[in-house]
Amino acid sequence: MIELELDRKGIAVAESAMQALSDDNIAKIVQRSSRRAAITARKAGTQAIREIYAVKGAGVVKSGVSFRSLTDGTEIRVKGDYPLAEKMYKTKVKKSGIFVSIKKGTEAKVERGFVNPKSGLFVQRQGQDRMPLKGVYGPALPQLFGNARVQDAMQEEGMDMYEKRLWHELDRALGGK
Repeated sequence: MIELELDRKGIAVAESAMQALSDDNIAKIVQRSSRRAAITARKAGTQAIREIYAVKGAGVVKSGVSFRSLTDGTEIRVKGDYPLAEKMYKTKVKKSGIFVSIKKGTEAKVERGFVNPKSGLFVQRQGQDRMPLKGVYGPALPQLFGNARVQDAMQEEGMDMYEKRLWHELDRALGGK
């Protein structure tokens, strides 16, 4: 869980400014600020994931992230199951076999793997026999967002944006530019 915090000086200044506003206005200010911070945190997380992992595109990562407005902020939800390797990660088909790259700079051969001619998906034989076959999967999206470097990037960017937007929304509500 990523939490955003303000320093003590910032809280004191914000509280004095918020005394002139109604509770409904304060709730709207916090919701707007936290929503923008959550969007920025998602962007930072997506960038960090693309720096670490060999995912095919940002859309693949962003599609599993949703937002839920709460009375005192915004919740970021990351959903996703184990994706097929050829859909999310960089893959290569060579004469010597199938190669999948999960993290950047690494490439591993899928032992006894091949492209299924009926479905076009990567499959792997389970044992010495021809059957059973199993799909080739990579880590789930929540696991990617669980990386410490990704969470640090999200928290740092989200905190910065939350403070900026909170001051902007306060200024706007108090009649500033």
